[in-house]
Amino acid sequence: MSSENLKENFQIRVINLIKKNKFFIIILIIAAFISGFTFLVYKNIQEKNNIKIAQQYTQASILLDQKKLKESELLILNIIEKDHKFYSPLALYLMIENNIETDASKIIIYFDRILENNSINTSVSEFENVDS
Repeated sequence: MSSENLKENFQIRVINLIKKNKFFIIILIIAAFISGFTFLVYKNIQEKNNIKIAQQYTQASILLDQKKLKESELLILNIIEKDHKFYSPLALYLMIENNIETDASKIIIYFDRILENNSINTSVSEFENVDS
């Protein structure tokens, strides 16, 4: 019988706690929904940007095959400026491989930008610390 009283007492306490903190519980639930919705919207926008950059890279490759160097150069520079972790280094490689940019100082500037924005230096230093 005492265990039933304990269960009832616990249920009464929980109900009273919910009644007293109803406002905060509602705010917490609303904040959770807003956070989840914001996260999903952010991920959706990121995915659309990734698809757009991939399409630009593909278009630049096609334009290079068609020997349209100026148009492909504009697309490649646009990709490099977007600082995408995957496509920016590929675009720089495409630029170097096809001799679109021959000025070494500009290539070094693009290379430094990619290194800076993709945290490649951090990754290398982490591997160096593992070996020590």
